[in-house]
Amino acid sequence: MQRHITDHPKTRLESPRVRAYLAIDRQTKRHRVYDVLHRQHKASGSETAVVKFCEIDRGYDA
Repeated sequence: MQRHITDHPKTRLESPRVRAYLAIDRQTKRHRVYDVLHRQHKASGSETAVVKFCEIDRGYDA
């Protein structure tokens, strides 16, 4: 005797269509490592040099 249709697990990630969809979905998004690298604090130095240059250019004493 088979189980009723509602007794089966709802998530069936083993079907080929779902696997193909998930593979395409993963390829369209950026990898989370790139997001982490993007959020990391950039090394100061270049930003401060630009800020100081702009202050000097505006006439402020640095």
